[in-house]
Amino acid sequence: MTNALPPGPSESPFVQAAQFGQAPYAFLERLGRRFGPIFTIRLPGDPPRIALSEPALIRQVFALKPEQISAARAGFPVNFGERSLLLLDGEAHRRDRALIMPPLHGERLPGYARTMRDATVRALDALRPGEEVDLLPLLQGVTLEVMGEGDSMGPLNPGMKRLAVQRLGDIKYPINWTSLDEYLRVLEAKGVSVNVASFIGSATARIHVLGEGDVRS
Repeated sequence: MTNALPPGPSESPFVQAAQFGQAPYAFLERLGRRFGPIFTIRLPGDPPRIALSEPALIRQVFALKPEQISAARAGFPVNFGERSLLLLDGEAHRRDRALIMPPLHGERLPGYARTMRDATVRALDALRPGEEVDLLPLLQGVTLEVMGEGDSMGPLNPGMKRLAVQRLGDIKYPINWTSLDEYLRVLEAKGVSVNVASFIGSATARIHVLGEGDVRS
């Protein structure tokens, strides 16, 4: 067994940081063509980072047990913040994940597909050939529209609360709020690492008033 890191560029960490900052995806793609599906990059003030682009290797990383990897040591707090859900471990990660997971339950995800597609199509239709596009505001616009059209954590009627409890996975917690405002106050009182903002989802409002039946009139 060897502890040697995968190969990587010989340029200084400052040069690599400049190239990464200017065009991150082009930088990584260039290194992938040069070194293959696994390589090492070095940035100033940061430990060596190993980049993977081979699906089999990525699956191995995701299959690691919690005690085999530390998200806090592996993350980029400069970009996400030290209390980001992506960088938490152990009980802190379980607690914060439980607070934001219900709208992302597997049974609900297919319902987002059409909304996401329509929002993206509308954004792309507004573009003109040859127009220079600032991608970040475009993506933010799609994301905000999607978040306003899907599920939200409130308002919940008694039936919706019972169903939400039934859909909880391995992490159980009480659903003791009714309105979206009450849910956000629960987050504020408990403390949460992520920044949370939400509109009232149109699907949630519809189910709250009409139920989950196929109501057309």
